[in-house]
Amino acid sequence: MPNRYRTEDFATLYGVVTRHIAAAVTDLEAEDRSVDVNPSYRWVRYLTLAFQQQFEDWEHDRDLAHYMDGLETWERRPVHPAIRLAGHVYLHIGYDLPRSIAVTLGAATASMNVPSMRDTLVDPPPVNVPRADRSSARILFLQATPAFDRALLSSEGLAVLRRAGFPVHWLRLWGARRQRAALEVIGQWAIALRGIAWMHAEILADEPSANLQRAHVERLLTSIKQAQDAITRRTRLMDVRLFRAPVIAQLAPPIGFAIGTVVAVVLTLFAVGGMLTLLFSTRNQRIVAAIDALGHEIHRRLSDPALAAELSTDSNRR
Repeated sequence: MPNRYRTEDFATLYGVVTRHIAAAVTDLEAEDRSVDVNPSYRWVRYLTLAFQQQFEDWEHDRDLAHYMDGLETWERRPVHPAIRLAGHVYLHIGYDLPRSIAVTLGAATASMNVPSMRDTLVDPPPVNVPRADRSSARILFLQATPAFDRALLSSEGLAVLRRAGFPVHWLRLWGARRQRAALEVIGQWAIALRGIAWMHAEILADEPSANLQRAHVERLLTSIKQAQDAITRRTRLMDVRLFRAPVIAQLAPPIGFAIGTVVAVVLTLFAVGGMLTLLFSTRNQRIVAAIDALGHEIHRRLSDPALAAELSTDSNRR
């Protein structure tokens, strides 16, 4: 049965990132003589499995339908695949990651709003990180951060971004510095959202009841949905098909004298080249701006003091 959502690009990118994180953890294990007594490394491996399970849940989780549908079409037009990829990355880190971490810190798996027919976060059982070991887990979590940059800028990562329509090749028209900056947009928000995810995971784990944990999870997803809605209202997220516009036809030179034709062809080539450069540059700027805006809005809402105040108020009512 075919998938409802087009997540192939994210699945491939997730595999690239996972391999880079696994390599980073392996290097740390080789340097750490306490690996036999330190549960943090087994903890990272559990998170990798839980992350994969939650990604698979996207097809079954009705609570995610609004967000996932919004990454497929908007106003009956397809969303650009690069923006869709970024939206999947932000959802996975902003919503799936804090829930995965929280259950290893003591949160109830039944409060994580996993689809009822799924055994996500339960099989295999979470690797428990006692409160006394949270510091070492935080350090390992931070040490894995550079793996994101290496994954996105690796040859495998760039290939995924190209297939997703991310403006890798044509951004060379902007110069090397701008190209690198554009390629790091997804990465910078992924890293920023990781930090927020950890904070929410600890808050979730320390909530005094399963009901408060469930309410916290619901607020996380609501914030992400609200961020998506806010961006789609003010940003064009649709796909951009350059050659749907009759650019070439409008610039075709008239047939004339031989020398005139040669001159006209040369001038037309320059004109077409300039037009294509302008169109691609404008298109790429819009894509990168939308990716940046979505990441910024999700991060802003997940780190909003008002959200923290609501969570604190709920806890004080217990």
